[in-house]
Amino acid sequence: MIESAYVKNELIENVLIVRLRTDQLTERETSPVVEDIAKDAPASGWKVAIDCSGVRFIASAGIGAMVTICRQCKEKNGQFAVFNASPEIAELIQIMKLHKLFKVAPDEAKAIKAVR
Repeated sequence: MIESAYVKNELIENVLIVRLRTDQLTERETSPVVEDIAKDAPASGWKVAIDCSGVRFIASAGIGAMVTICRQCKEKNGQFAVFNASPEIAELIQIMKLHKLFKVAPDEAKAIKAVR
């Protein structure tokens, strides 16, 4: 599993857990994050859950990256979720109605359950 400047990927219960190592998702971070996820996602059958616990800011490029990853997962008959989002990030997801596109879980255990 990949461990880079921006992510640490782990396979837990056959789900790719992506631990973001950045406090923001802007245009600079999105390409490497999407690429790192795409490299490891096949090992989980494209069941991906992103840990947003350290993320404090998501730019429009970061939202686009989440939508891209979600689309890739669905195209490969997988699932996508985010978890441990701060109240501000959770509110952004709600306002943009992204919770209708992908699952949002309060913690890792519920995210794993949501994408299995």
